[in-house]
Amino acid sequence: MIVEVSDTTLDYDRDVKLSLYARHGIPEVWLCDVQAGELAVFREPIDGQYRRMHKPTTSKTVAPLWVPVVRVAVADVLA
Repeated sequence: MIVEVSDTTLDYDRDVKLSLYARHGIPEVWLCDVQAGELAVFREPIDGQYRRMHKPTTSKTVAPLWVPVVRVAVADVLA
């Protein structure tokens, strides 16, 4: 799992690094957009792309794939 916190590098993180992570089989990437106050969760890397992307709202929680019993508040990730 990789967590990218992007303030001024969002385009690079999303357009360059995300495909690199997918090509290397990283199963899950959380991309935090500081400017927009959004979290995007990418899963299921196939052929250099992530098949699944989910943007939970700040009132929700998210569980990492590697420890699904742990729930993380999206608002806390973006704080």
